Amino acid sequence: MEQGSGINRWLGLGLLLLALAGCGGGGGSGGAGQPDDGGGDPGTPPGQGNPDPEPEPEPEPEPEPVYFDPEWRNEPLPAAPLEAPRGQWLATDTHVHTDHSSDGSMWRQASDDALPGNVAAADQIGQAVRQDLDFLALTDHRTYDQHWDPLWTSGDLLLIPGEEANGRPHANVFGAVDTILDGMDGAEGAEHRPTQQSLWDAHGQGAVWQSNHPDRDWSDDDGTPNDHASLIGGDLIEVWNIAQDKDAQLAYAESRWNLGLETGVTASSDNHFRELWLGFGPGTVKTHVFAPVVTERAILGALRRGHTVLSQGGALAPFLTLEADAQGDGVFEALPGDAVMAPAGQPAGAGAPSAAVRGAGQGRWAFGHLPAFLLR
Repeated sequence: MEQGSGINRWLGLGLLLLALAGCGGGGGSGGAGQPDDGGGDPGTPPGQGNPDPEPEPEPEPEPEPVYFDPEWRNEPLPAAPLEAPRGQWLATDTHVHTDHSSDGSMWRQASDDALPGNVAAADQIGQAVRQDLDFLALTDHRTYDQHWDPLWTSGDLLLIPGEEANGRPHANVFGAVDTILDGMDGAEGAEHRPTQQSLWDAHGQGAVWQSNHPDRDWSDDDGTPNDHASLIGGDLIEVWNIAQDKDAQLAYAESRWNLGLETGVTASSDNHFRELWLGFGPGTVKTHVFAPVVTERAILGALRRGHTVLSQGGALAPFLTLEADAQGDGVFEALPGDAVMAPAGQPAGAGAPSAAVRGAGQGRWAFGHLPAFLLR
Protein backbone atom coordinates (compact mmCIF):
# COMPACT_ATOMS: atom_id res chain seq x y z
CA MET A 1 0.00 0.00 0.00
CA GLU A 2 2.75 2.44 0.91
CA GLN A 3 4.55 1.52 -2.34
CA GLY A 4 1.36 2.13 -4.39
CA SER A 5 0.81 5.47 -2.71
CA GLY A 6 4.34 6.56 -3.63
CA ILE A 7 3.80 5.64 -7.28
CA ASN A 8 0.59 7.60 -7.35
CA ARG A 9 2.34 10.65 -5.88
CA TRP A 10 5.07 10.49 -8.55
CA LEU A 11 2.45 9.99 -11.25
CA GLY A 12 0.45 13.00 -10.05
CA LEU A 13 3.61 15.14 -9.92
CA GLY A 14 4.42 14.15 -13.54
CA LEU A 15 0.92 15.07 -14.71
CA LEU A 16 1.20 18.44 -12.94
CA LEU A 17 4.51 19.16 -14.71
CA LEU A 18 2.95 18.26 -18.07
CA ALA A 19 0.01 20.58 -17.39
CA LEU A 20 2.34 23.45 -16.52
CA ALA A 21 4.36 22.86 -19.69
CA GLY A 22 1.16 23.03 -21.79
CA CYS A 23 0.42 26.51 -20.38
CA GLY A 24 3.71 27.92 -21.64
CA GLY A 25 5.79 27.05 -18.72
CA GLY A 26 4.35 29.89 -16.65
CA GLY A 27 5.28 32.55 -19.26
CA GLY A 28 1.87 32.91 -21.00
CA SER A 29 0.75 36.03 -22.85
CA GLY A 30 -1.30 38.28 -20.67
CA GLY A 31 -1.95 35.98 -17.75
CA ALA A 32 -2.36 37.61 -14.39
CA GLY A 33 0.97 38.23 -12.80
CA GLN A 34 2.83 37.11 -16.01
CA PRO A 35 5.03 39.59 -17.93
CA ASP A 36 4.18 40.21 -21.65
CA ASP A 37 7.13 39.39 -23.89
CA GLY A 38 5.67 41.52 -26.70
CA GLY A 39 4.42 38.58 -28.69
CA GLY A 40 1.31 39.48 -30.67
CA ASP A 41 0.32 36.75 -33.06
CA PRO A 42 -0.37 33.20 -31.83
CA GLY A 43 2.55 30.93 -32.49
CA THR A 44 5.17 33.68 -32.29
CA PRO A 45 8.17 32.34 -30.39
CA PRO A 46 8.42 33.85 -26.95
CA GLY A 47 10.67 36.88 -26.67
CA GLN A 48 10.52 37.81 -30.41
CA GLY A 49 7.16 39.70 -30.93
CA ASN A 50 6.60 41.98 -34.03
CA PRO A 51 9.61 43.48 -35.83
CA ASP A 52 10.28 47.27 -35.53
CA PRO A 53 8.25 49.43 -38.05
CA GLU A 54 10.14 50.76 -41.05
CA PRO A 55 11.25 54.41 -40.73
CA GLU A 56 9.17 57.08 -42.59
CA PRO A 57 10.73 58.40 -45.82
CA GLU A 58 12.50 61.74 -45.70
CA PRO A 59 10.28 64.63 -47.00
CA GLU A 60 10.95 65.97 -50.47
CA PRO A 61 13.07 69.12 -50.37
CA GLU A 62 11.20 72.42 -51.08
CA PRO A 63 11.83 73.58 -54.67
CA GLU A 64 13.94 76.69 -54.86
CA PRO A 65 12.04 79.74 -56.23
CA VAL A 66 12.77 80.60 -59.85
CA TYR A 67 13.08 84.34 -60.37
CA PHE A 68 13.95 84.23 -64.04
CA ASP A 69 13.07 81.71 -66.72
CA PRO A 70 15.74 81.80 -69.45
CA GLU A 71 13.25 80.15 -71.85
CA TRP A 72 10.61 82.90 -71.43
CA ARG A 73 9.67 84.84 -74.55
CA ASN A 74 7.66 88.06 -74.72
CA GLU A 75 4.93 86.86 -77.06
CA PRO A 76 1.31 88.00 -77.32
CA LEU A 77 -1.29 85.83 -75.66
CA PRO A 78 -3.67 84.06 -78.02
CA ALA A 79 -6.85 86.02 -78.52
CA ALA A 80 -9.96 84.56 -76.94
CA PRO A 81 -12.52 83.45 -79.52
CA LEU A 82 -15.35 85.93 -79.90
CA GLU A 83 -18.90 85.35 -81.09
CA ALA A 84 -20.88 87.38 -83.52
CA PRO A 85 -23.31 89.69 -81.70
CA ARG A 86 -26.94 88.67 -81.55
CA GLY A 87 -29.73 91.19 -81.74
CA GLN A 88 -31.52 93.46 -84.16
CA TRP A 89 -31.25 96.96 -85.55
CA LEU A 90 -33.89 99.28 -84.12
CA ALA A 91 -34.65 102.65 -85.71
CA THR A 92 -35.26 105.90 -83.85
CA ASP A 93 -35.00 109.68 -84.05
CA THR A 94 -33.00 110.89 -81.05
CA HIS A 95 -34.25 114.51 -80.95
CA VAL A 96 -37.99 115.30 -81.08
CA HIS A 97 -40.05 118.01 -79.31
CA THR A 98 -43.70 118.52 -78.38
CA ASP A 99 -45.72 121.38 -76.89
CA HIS A 100 -44.22 120.52 -73.53
CA SER A 101 -41.26 122.55 -74.79
CA SER A 102 -41.83 126.29 -74.66
CA ASP A 103 -40.80 126.47 -78.33
CA GLY A 104 -42.62 123.27 -79.21
CA SER A 105 -44.79 124.58 -82.04
CA MET A 106 -44.52 127.29 -84.67
CA TRP A 107 -47.34 129.47 -83.36
CA ARG A 108 -46.20 129.35 -79.75
CA GLN A 109 -42.64 130.15 -80.77
CA ALA A 110 -43.69 133.02 -83.04
CA SER A 111 -46.03 134.54 -80.41
CA ASP A 112 -43.69 134.10 -77.45
CA ASP A 113 -46.07 131.48 -75.97
CA ALA A 114 -49.14 133.71 -76.36
CA LEU A 115 -50.89 131.32 -78.77
CA PRO A 116 -51.75 127.69 -78.11
CA GLY A 117 -49.55 124.92 -79.45
CA ASN A 118 -50.46 122.28 -82.00
CA VAL A 119 -47.82 119.60 -81.47
CA ALA A 120 -49.17 117.17 -78.91
CA ALA A 121 -47.24 114.15 -77.68
CA ALA A 122 -49.60 111.89 -79.63
CA ASP A 123 -48.85 113.84 -82.84
CA GLN A 124 -45.10 113.21 -82.71
CA ILE A 125 -45.57 109.59 -81.63
CA GLY A 126 -47.98 109.03 -84.51
CA GLN A 127 -45.55 110.53 -87.01
CA ALA A 128 -42.78 108.30 -85.63
CA VAL A 129 -44.99 105.25 -86.21
CA ARG A 130 -45.68 106.34 -89.77
CA GLN A 131 -41.91 106.60 -90.33
CA ASP A 132 -41.41 103.01 -89.12
CA LEU A 133 -39.47 103.92 -86.00
CA ASP A 134 -39.11 101.19 -83.39
CA PHE A 135 -38.67 103.38 -80.30
CA LEU A 136 -38.79 107.06 -79.45
CA ALA A 137 -37.88 109.52 -76.71
CA LEU A 138 -39.66 112.89 -76.53
CA THR A 139 -36.82 115.24 -75.64
CA ASP A 140 -38.56 118.40 -74.48
CA HIS A 141 -36.57 121.27 -73.01
CA ARG A 142 -35.75 120.98 -69.30
CA THR A 143 -38.92 119.11 -68.32
CA TYR A 144 -40.35 115.66 -67.67
CA ASP A 145 -43.98 116.80 -68.02
CA GLN A 146 -44.33 114.92 -71.30
CA HIS A 147 -43.98 111.62 -69.43
CA TRP A 148 -46.96 112.45 -67.21
CA ASP A 149 -49.04 113.35 -70.25
CA PRO A 150 -51.83 110.75 -70.78
CA LEU A 151 -51.03 110.97 -74.51
CA TRP A 152 -47.53 109.62 -73.87
CA THR A 153 -48.46 106.09 -74.82
CA SER A 154 -48.22 103.80 -77.81
CA GLY A 155 -48.99 100.24 -78.75
CA ASP A 156 -46.83 100.46 -81.88
CA LEU A 157 -43.41 101.52 -80.65
CA LEU A 158 -41.43 101.57 -77.41
CA LEU A 159 -41.34 104.91 -75.56
CA ILE A 160 -38.35 105.70 -73.36
CA PRO A 161 -37.84 108.77 -71.14
CA GLY A 162 -35.98 111.69 -72.66
CA GLU A 163 -35.13 115.34 -72.05
CA GLU A 164 -33.13 118.10 -73.70
CA ALA A 165 -31.25 119.29 -70.65
CA ASN A 166 -29.46 122.52 -69.74
CA GLY A 167 -29.47 125.96 -71.30
CA ARG A 168 -26.22 126.11 -73.23
CA PRO A 169 -24.85 123.75 -74.33
CA HIS A 170 -27.86 121.55 -75.00
CA ALA A 171 -27.66 117.82 -74.36
CA ASN A 172 -30.21 115.07 -74.71
CA VAL A 173 -30.53 112.60 -71.84
CA PHE A 174 -32.17 109.20 -72.37
CA GLY A 175 -33.50 106.94 -69.64
CA ALA A 176 -33.14 109.19 -66.58
CA VAL A 177 -35.48 108.95 -63.61
CA ASP A 178 -36.19 112.68 -63.52
CA THR A 179 -34.99 115.96 -65.00
CA ILE A 180 -31.28 116.64 -65.01
CA LEU A 181 -29.96 119.39 -62.78
CA ASP A 182 -28.17 122.20 -64.57
CA GLY A 183 -24.80 122.22 -62.84
CA MET A 184 -23.84 125.13 -60.62
CA ASP A 185 -21.52 127.69 -62.22
CA GLY A 186 -19.24 128.65 -59.35
CA ALA A 187 -16.97 131.65 -59.09
CA GLU A 188 -13.97 129.45 -59.89
CA GLY A 189 -13.35 126.60 -62.25
CA ALA A 190 -13.54 125.93 -65.96
CA GLU A 191 -16.50 127.08 -68.03
CA HIS A 192 -17.58 123.50 -68.67
CA ARG A 193 -17.79 122.69 -64.95
CA PRO A 194 -21.61 122.92 -64.70
CA THR A 195 -21.96 120.86 -67.89
CA GLN A 196 -19.74 118.17 -66.39
CA GLN A 197 -21.86 118.16 -63.25
CA SER A 198 -24.99 117.67 -65.36
CA LEU A 199 -23.42 114.68 -67.08
CA TRP A 200 -22.54 113.17 -63.72
CA ASP A 201 -26.16 113.62 -62.64
CA ALA A 202 -27.33 111.87 -65.80
CA HIS A 203 -24.97 108.95 -65.33
CA GLY A 204 -25.93 108.77 -61.67
CA GLN A 205 -29.50 108.16 -62.83
CA GLY A 206 -28.37 105.41 -65.20
CA ALA A 207 -29.03 107.58 -68.25
CA VAL A 208 -27.23 108.11 -71.56
CA TRP A 209 -25.82 111.52 -72.57
CA GLN A 210 -25.89 112.99 -76.09
CA SER A 211 -24.17 116.25 -77.02
CA ASN A 212 -26.63 118.12 -79.27
CA HIS A 213 -25.88 120.20 -82.40
CA PRO A 214 -22.19 120.44 -81.52
CA ASP A 215 -21.46 122.90 -84.33
CA ARG A 216 -23.58 125.45 -82.45
CA ASP A 217 -23.44 124.84 -78.70
CA TRP A 218 -20.10 123.08 -78.36
CA SER A 219 -18.07 125.19 -80.82
CA ASP A 220 -16.99 128.80 -81.15
CA ASP A 221 -18.04 130.98 -84.05
CA ASP A 222 -14.95 129.96 -86.02
CA GLY A 223 -15.86 126.28 -85.67
CA THR A 224 -13.22 125.33 -83.10
CA PRO A 225 -14.45 123.36 -80.07
CA ASN A 226 -15.09 125.57 -77.04
CA ASP A 227 -14.45 124.84 -73.38
CA HIS A 228 -17.64 122.79 -73.05
CA ALA A 229 -16.07 120.34 -75.49
CA SER A 230 -13.70 119.38 -72.66
CA LEU A 231 -16.56 117.32 -71.20
CA ILE A 232 -15.40 113.86 -70.13
CA GLY A 233 -17.65 110.82 -70.32
CA GLY A 234 -20.20 111.76 -72.97
CA ASP A 235 -21.83 108.75 -74.61
CA LEU A 236 -23.09 110.11 -77.95
CA ILE A 237 -22.56 113.04 -80.32
CA GLU A 238 -25.34 114.25 -82.58
CA VAL A 239 -23.40 114.38 -85.84
CA TRP A 240 -26.41 114.64 -88.14
CA ASN A 241 -28.93 117.17 -86.89
CA ILE A 242 -30.72 118.11 -90.12
CA ALA A 243 -31.32 121.67 -88.86
CA GLN A 244 -27.56 122.25 -88.63
CA ASP A 245 -24.38 121.77 -90.66
CA LYS A 246 -23.70 118.03 -90.65
CA ASP A 247 -20.15 118.42 -91.97
CA ALA A 248 -19.26 120.77 -89.11
CA GLN A 249 -20.94 118.44 -86.64
CA LEU A 250 -18.96 115.46 -87.89
CA ALA A 251 -15.74 117.52 -87.80
CA TYR A 252 -16.44 118.31 -84.14
CA ALA A 253 -16.92 114.61 -83.35
CA GLU A 254 -13.69 113.70 -85.12
CA SER A 255 -11.84 116.31 -83.07
CA ARG A 256 -13.05 114.56 -79.92
CA TRP A 257 -12.11 111.09 -81.20
CA ASN A 258 -8.66 112.35 -82.12
CA LEU A 259 -8.20 113.26 -78.45
CA GLY A 260 -9.04 109.70 -77.40
CA LEU A 261 -12.66 110.29 -76.40
CA GLU A 262 -14.91 107.41 -77.46
CA THR A 263 -18.52 108.16 -78.35
CA GLY A 264 -21.24 106.85 -80.56
CA VAL A 265 -23.02 108.91 -83.20
CA THR A 266 -26.68 109.81 -83.74
CA ALA A 267 -28.93 111.38 -86.35
CA SER A 268 -32.05 113.41 -85.58
CA SER A 269 -34.65 115.78 -86.96
CA ASP A 270 -34.79 118.10 -83.91
CA ASN A 271 -38.38 118.64 -84.99
CA HIS A 272 -40.53 121.27 -83.22
CA PHE A 273 -43.18 122.01 -85.85
CA ARG A 274 -45.79 119.74 -87.42
CA GLU A 275 -45.85 122.12 -90.41
CA LEU A 276 -42.36 120.84 -91.25
CA TRP A 277 -43.10 117.14 -91.01
CA LEU A 278 -42.55 116.86 -94.77
CA GLY A 279 -38.78 116.97 -95.04
CA PHE A 280 -37.96 117.76 -91.39
CA GLY A 281 -40.30 115.60 -89.29
CA PRO A 282 -39.51 112.74 -86.91
CA GLY A 283 -37.78 109.95 -88.80
CA THR A 284 -36.51 112.14 -91.64
CA VAL A 285 -33.12 110.77 -90.64
CA LYS A 286 -32.71 107.69 -88.49
CA THR A 287 -30.38 106.37 -85.84
CA HIS A 288 -30.26 102.58 -85.99
CA VAL A 289 -29.32 100.95 -82.68
CA PHE A 290 -28.21 97.33 -82.38
CA ALA A 291 -29.85 95.90 -79.25
CA PRO A 292 -30.21 92.28 -78.11
CA VAL A 293 -33.89 92.73 -77.17
CA VAL A 294 -36.49 95.46 -77.48
CA THR A 295 -36.43 96.85 -73.95
CA GLU A 296 -35.52 100.23 -72.54
CA ARG A 297 -32.46 98.97 -70.65
CA ALA A 298 -31.15 96.98 -73.63
CA ILE A 299 -31.50 100.02 -75.89
CA LEU A 300 -29.80 102.31 -73.38
CA GLY A 301 -26.94 99.85 -73.09
CA ALA A 302 -26.54 99.74 -76.87
CA LEU A 303 -26.56 103.56 -77.09
CA ARG A 304 -24.00 103.74 -74.31
CA ARG A 305 -21.71 101.37 -76.23
CA GLY A 306 -22.14 103.36 -79.44
CA HIS A 307 -23.72 100.49 -81.38
CA THR A 308 -25.29 102.84 -83.94
CA VAL A 309 -25.36 103.52 -87.67
CA LEU A 310 -27.17 106.37 -89.38
CA SER A 311 -29.29 106.65 -92.47
CA GLN A 312 -31.84 108.76 -94.24
CA GLY A 313 -35.46 107.97 -93.48
CA GLY A 314 -37.99 106.80 -95.98
CA ALA A 315 -38.79 103.45 -97.52
CA LEU A 316 -36.24 103.85 -100.37
CA ALA A 317 -33.31 105.08 -98.27
CA PRO A 318 -30.17 102.91 -98.15
CA PHE A 319 -29.36 101.26 -94.85
CA LEU A 320 -25.81 100.05 -94.36
CA THR A 321 -24.59 98.18 -91.29
CA LEU A 322 -20.93 97.84 -90.39
CA GLU A 323 -19.19 94.91 -88.74
CA ALA A 324 -15.54 93.97 -88.26
CA ASP A 325 -13.53 90.78 -87.94
CA ALA A 326 -10.47 91.74 -85.90
CA GLN A 327 -9.17 88.18 -85.47
CA GLY A 328 -9.34 87.18 -89.08
CA ASP A 329 -11.32 84.02 -88.31
CA GLY A 330 -14.32 84.83 -90.43
CA VAL A 331 -16.49 85.77 -87.47
CA PHE A 332 -17.54 89.42 -87.60
CA GLU A 333 -17.72 90.03 -83.87
CA ALA A 334 -17.40 93.83 -83.62
CA LEU A 335 -19.96 96.55 -84.23
CA PRO A 336 -19.60 100.32 -84.59
CA GLY A 337 -18.49 101.68 -81.23
CA ASP A 338 -16.62 98.53 -80.18
CA ALA A 339 -12.93 98.60 -79.28
CA VAL A 340 -11.11 95.48 -80.42
CA MET A 341 -7.48 94.42 -80.39
CA ALA A 342 -5.96 92.71 -83.40
CA PRO A 343 -2.84 90.56 -82.96
CA ALA A 344 0.39 92.29 -83.95
CA GLY A 345 1.13 91.99 -87.64
CA GLN A 346 -2.32 90.66 -88.49
CA PRO A 347 -4.60 92.86 -90.57
CA ALA A 348 -8.12 93.31 -89.31
CA GLY A 349 -10.99 93.12 -91.72
CA ALA A 350 -13.82 95.62 -91.72
CA GLY A 351 -16.74 95.16 -94.00
CA ALA A 352 -20.44 95.19 -94.44
CA PRO A 353 -21.44 91.55 -94.80
CA SER A 354 -24.98 92.22 -93.63
CA ALA A 355 -25.58 95.33 -95.71
CA ALA A 356 -29.10 95.68 -97.00
CA VAL A 357 -29.72 98.39 -99.57
CA ARG A 358 -33.37 99.16 -100.22
CA GLY A 359 -34.11 100.96 -103.45
CA ALA A 360 -30.53 101.11 -104.78
CA GLY A 361 -29.84 104.50 -106.33
CA GLN A 362 -32.87 106.08 -104.69
CA GLY A 363 -31.37 106.91 -101.32
CA ARG A 364 -29.50 110.09 -100.59
CA TRP A 365 -26.96 109.43 -97.86
CA ALA A 366 -26.09 106.81 -95.29
CA PHE A 367 -23.03 106.15 -93.22
CA GLY A 368 -21.82 104.17 -90.27
CA HIS A 369 -18.82 105.03 -88.17
CA LEU A 370 -16.27 103.00 -86.22
CA PRO A 371 -15.01 105.73 -83.88
CA ALA A 372 -13.68 103.49 -81.17
CA PHE A 373 -11.87 100.87 -83.20
CA LEU A 374 -8.40 100.11 -81.98
CA LEU A 375 -6.68 97.95 -84.58
CA ARG A 376 -3.00 97.28 -83.89
